[in-house]
Amino acid sequence: MTEEKITFETFHEGDEANVPYRMGEDPTETIDLTGLDLESLGPQPPVPHIGSTSVGKLLHALPTPVLLVEASLAIKFANEAWARVSRDYKTIEGSSIRSLFLDEQAANTIERLLAAVFETRDPQTAQGVVRVNAGNIFGRMHLRSLRMSGQRYVLMVVEDLTAEKRQLLQKERHERELRKSHEELEKRVKERTAELERSNEQLRAEIGQRRQSEGKLKATISTLQGTLNGVIIALASLAEKRDPHIAGHHRRVAQLAGAIAQEMVLGEDRTKATAIAAAIHDIGKIIIPTEFLTKPGGISNPEYEIIKNHVQVGYDILKEIDFPWPLAEIVLHHHERMNGSGYPQGTKGEDIRLEARILGVADVVEAMSSHRPYRPALGMNKATEEISRNRGVLYDPDVVAACLSLLKKGFEFL
Repeated sequence: MTEEKITFETFHEGDEANVPYRMGEDPTETIDLTGLDLESLGPQPPVPHIGSTSVGKLLHALPTPVLLVEASLAIKFANEAWARVSRDYKTIEGSSIRSLFLDEQAANTIERLLAAVFETRDPQTAQGVVRVNAGNIFGRMHLRSLRMSGQRYVLMVVEDLTAEKRQLLQKERHERELRKSHEELEKRVKERTAELERSNEQLRAEIGQRRQSEGKLKATISTLQGTLNGVIIALASLAEKRDPHIAGHHRRVAQLAGAIAQEMVLGEDRTKATAIAAAIHDIGKIIIPTEFLTKPGGISNPEYEIIKNHVQVGYDILKEIDFPWPLAEIVLHHHERMNGSGYPQGTKGEDIRLEARILGVADVVEAMSSHRPYRPALGMNKATEEISRNRGVLYDPDVVAACLSLLKKGFEFL
């Protein structure tokens, strides 16, 4: 068997839109009728139309378009499958086989192949575009010699390859687009590489300059840190001079508050802020009369109201200093309570800064466990009983849990 491709100038990339029809229920199915002797189906007396014979009924039942071509190259018979893709199979009969093809070259090629089949009885195959009513299809023509009722015909089975042709064209287009995209990408990569090289040169120059100034910057930071520490120490000293009991209290509260922050894994920066705020949390007491702070026994309600002002005074002092931490807000909130019963604003719950909630618990524990001018030390047991009883009411439950955990592990004030 030989196969010949028929090329048509009228079918090229883009023509797939003109070949929308897909023939047959299963267009990939081909039926091999090579060497079939239809006389074996029984006597076939001459009749006006082959379609009325048992052979015609057999060919009509095929889902693939089939033609019988006479030696004169006229179409003797077309099965019903042609009615779905081209002219009515009855009207196509009697027309020239040339009428099915788009141009002279195609017609000449198919005529030559048909003549070869009639002469040699060897099967032939060709590919090309067949004209149909719904639009052109790209098909493969299988040509087979056939004898029926003493007459010689060529059986032409047309296999629709339109979808395959469309896929091939799409694949070729896709490959071209990929090549184009690859070329554009290579160009952009080269351009970007050149830009990066220029940027790297600039970066190396900047790094050199930064290294030169790095020593100066470290020295400046060290100076600023020393200054900040000096400011904090000076602030703490102001309160200590007013009340000698505060010095030890501030130090111990800062120690416990920092440890609680570490236990809660707040991070280095927030832990440091909590400890520093604790060290100066009573700075506002510099406005409280000394006799109130050192008075033995209880104090009156008016005196207590004056003492409560120390958190607002501490806030007003600290807010004017540009600390890298919100120390003023922490100091302002350290007497607020979870249920809103604290002072100075009655802030409650999550609206109280966490660092202030930690400071509040540390302040209570240290104050209760230490001696005061107005009462003896109550002891650590009383302090832990207080925060445990009011856990979630006055004090943050997570902070209380962290504090109790520390004490259970053996924490002691230094």
